[in-house]
Amino acid sequence: MLHSLSLPVINRALSDDPWAAQRLAAFAGASLRVTLAERPLLRYTIEPDGLLAAHQVFGDDEPSLSIDLPPNAAALLISHGRHGVIKAAKIRGNVELANALNEVMEQIRPDPEAFLASKIGDIAAHRTMGFLSSAKQGIEEIASRLKDQFTEHVAEGHSVIVPNPEIRAFISDVDTLRNDVARLKQRFDRLQQP
Repeated sequence: MLHSLSLPVINRALSDDPWAAQRLAAFAGASLRVTLAERPLLRYTIEPDGLLAAHQVFGDDEPSLSIDLPPNAAALLISHGRHGVIKAAKIRGNVELANALNEVMEQIRPDPEAFLASKIGDIAAHRTMGFLSSAKQGIEEIASRLKDQFTEHVAEGHSVIVPNPEIRAFISDVDTLRNDVARLKQRFDRLQQP
């Protein structure tokens, strides 16, 4: 499912910035594997036009470039951004491809709302992006509050125990977020049906 969601967005961003596709086209035929905590997450092949395609060969074949993300990649992304995740990742394989990919990631500015608008319409895309933005802000706020509480308890020498009402509120927020993401996933799945 992650391929079906990420591939159109990535290729749309590459198409919108032709220099990026041209930069990757020099590596046509190369494969890229992204793993999270040693579990395969994404597999792509670079096409002659510089766009990506889902890599069709699965198993032990060695990709041209392998990016192994740490188990705490999501937390690093929230706290340190993309650079924090890349710094903690283990990157193996074609160094020139890694440099080109890093350059493209630094410069490319995808517009997910425009992509969604082409699939579901302007209003629905705007609302979806608003929801996702709110969810991101909520997660960042929860993470910040948890970090502040932990720091305060450790600094004051207290045990690191969160009061029950805050735990219940956090669990409620997580349940709400999970349900919202499930509804969004169903919406994407319906959009992808012919």
